[in-house]
Amino acid sequence: MKRILGTAIVVAMATATSFANKYTTIVSKDATISIPVEKMDSIMFTEDDQTSDFQFAVHDTVFQPVQKSIRTSTFEDNSECWDADKNTVLWSSKIDKLQYMGELYGSNARKFSTFYDPETQLLSGLTCVVDTTQDVSYGEAFWSGGFAVTNYYSNSYKLDEVSKQLGEEFSAWFETQLTVYDIDNESAGHNSAQCLIGYGYYDGSGFSSDNRPSFAFADSSYHFIYGTPVSADVKVACYFAHSVIDGDDFNEPITKDSRLIVEVIGYDENGKETGKSQIDLVKNGRVFADWQTIDLTPLGDCHIFRFNIRDLVGDQSNDYGLSSAAYIAVDNVKVLR
Repeated sequence: MKRILGTAIVVAMATATSFANKYTTIVSKDATISIPVEKMDSIMFTEDDQTSDFQFAVHDTVFQPVQKSIRTSTFEDNSECWDADKNTVLWSSKIDKLQYMGELYGSNARKFSTFYDPETQLLSGLTCVVDTTQDVSYGEAFWSGGFAVTNYYSNSYKLDEVSKQLGEEFSAWFETQLTVYDIDNESAGHNSAQCLIGYGYYDGSGFSSDNRPSFAFADSSYHFIYGTPVSADVKVACYFAHSVIDGDDFNEPITKDSRLIVEVIGYDENGKETGKSQIDLVKNGRVFADWQTIDLTPLGDCHIFRFNIRDLVGDQSNDYGLSSAAYIAVDNVKVLR
């Protein structure tokens, strides 16, 4: 199969005997058509086509498009994971042994964090892995935003209890930043051992850069491509639960009027929004502590999709923007491919 790119390209098709009873198939991201070769003199691609990738091939029969199916990133060791060098590794090898100031903060943090699922073609890690234009003046580290693989969990949002359950003496909540809040105290993932913790947000306040945790669709060379998100499971982290229930030095406890959401926005290759979806984390004085599935089909086809915690009322923000701890758990990301 030959790939054709560009503007006003003419593909001349011979009408030799060898092409009798054969069809030329043209595939773009918008449509697939099959044309008998003997009835076709040329194909003209106009300026309207210049941003599309076209493929054509000669077949014995009318092309039958491959049926897409839903694929899932589970972040478990029984599924394939590639690292920054495209080597196959265990997902669990991406779990930092220290939740704070470990490998996610070292000189190799970007490389350590990078992961790729060849099943779903999802690439992620620190936000700078996906957003190559991100402001990383504070360093390429987890405090600059991103996703990290985790298997830490606790059913408490009290620091001394979390310390006891995890067998470590934590002196501050940020030292537990990779811990999922699981009321049943059974696992970090959604009925599984592992998931992701995302940190980062964008509130437009001007006091913080855009460091939203993100996924990019990428081919096996890690070049960005289009993909179709379907859904993802989301849940609160322990640090977030403590921040909104008890309050802390930066944030006030929630009230019956508080409302915090997870918003997911898709973007095309030019950074234009393709669609968005949202689900509640806090509403009517309640923290939604169980796993919830957010529908991502409104995002449509996109290059990148970003997760964001937003304060819709304003009581979980201060003069410098969002003040609640912007940590969420994400698992079972489904895509169509």
